[in-house]
Amino acid sequence: MIVHAVVVFVPLTAIAAVALTAVPRWRTRFGVLAGLAAVTSIGSVFVAQESGEILEDWVLSAPDAPFELVLAHTALGEDLLPWVLVLSVALLALIGLAFWANRRGSDRPSWTNPAGWGIGAISVVGAVLSLVYVIRIGHSGSEAVWSDLPG
Repeated sequence: MIVHAVVVFVPLTAIAAVALTAVPRWRTRFGVLAGLAAVTSIGSVFVAQESGEILEDWVLSAPDAPFELVLAHTALGEDLLPWVLVLSVALLALIGLAFWANRRGSDRPSWTNPAGWGIGAISVVGAVLSLVYVIRIGHSGSEAVWSDLPG
């Protein structure tokens, strides 16, 4: 059931990253919520990977297990965490920069806007790659589960 948290929070964090990059004034307004989604994404991916390894051992102990499909699914699953880390850490940095710059007010350095766009671009790249992996992992998992159906 933990995979459902991944399927919800990783796309939610990806949407937040794109939105907060595109609309800078939202960074402080929705930053706390986006930050919570980012931290939850990291945790849910980590827990899903750990529970998936236990499930993999159990499934592969069956003589009629779809070995190739299960191994392909788990291999893809192991590649998700680095991209979610890129997404989430960059998003948290973007939010942190926005809060810091707002506290400085008119005294903030001139580099904060270009830095915000650069960090935002990194978070968007992480968002796209995280979404691609979530979709690929979900598809390979459904193939592994439903492979024994006729037709």
